[in-house]
Amino acid sequence: MQSLMIYRCYKEIAGGMETNETTDLQTIERKAFKSTQDDGLLEMQFGAILIILGITAYIDDTGIFNHYYGYLFIIASPLIVILGRRYITQPRLGHVRFGVDRQKRLAKVTLILSASVLAGLMMFILAATDVIRIPDYVRPYILSAIIAGTIFLTLAAMGYFMNNPRFVVIGAIFAGSELSITILKLHTDLVSPAGVALTTGGVLITIMAAWVLARFLRDHPRENTPKEVQVA
Repeated sequence: MQSLMIYRCYKEIAGGMETNETTDLQTIERKAFKSTQDDGLLEMQFGAILIILGITAYIDDTGIFNHYYGYLFIIASPLIVILGRRYITQPRLGHVRFGVDRQKRLAKVTLILSASVLAGLMMFILAATDVIRIPDYVRPYILSAIIAGTIFLTLAAMGYFMNNPRFVVIGAIFAGSELSITILKLHTDLVSPAGVALTTGGVLITIMAAWVLARFLRDHPRENTPKEVQVA
């Protein structure tokens, strides 16, 4: 919180700063933004999504009831971040608003994520059709590897631009879950390979997110917090 206040004060006189002082401001700004990502809520959302996908896959494979209900929970998963930031993060850090530079950086995240998904989709379509001739016995592995690679690179890029290296771990778990589905399908007799792989990956991410959140609550007790901080 202190770094946010320092950054705000410095920005008011930034016009007359030397280059090294401007560099210090950029470092403080990065730390300020990182502090808003240290609550673990976004990671918890991704863990919840993977768990929901796993449960939905199990329901689909066993035919217990209509699996489409599971997707409603995925649509609702952003509430974890929205409500968590409202009732957990903001009371401890205040309401932080970033300026144009940071907003442009976040816009780049959206653009890169969209481009990565489209590129991965194109590669998947090419590999899944006869445009690229692939032997049938390796086709499932290649398709799975394309999906896993796209997911990993997308989440890793997201982590890079958000200054959140934990998304590299999340990307690896998502990718590993995808690869595990193919391996379990081809080499085991499990009723729901996707259910096992996705749920396991989601539980791992949720455990990591819970640890991050616990550390955040320890480091930021709810006391003497300003209502709003402008970081421009």
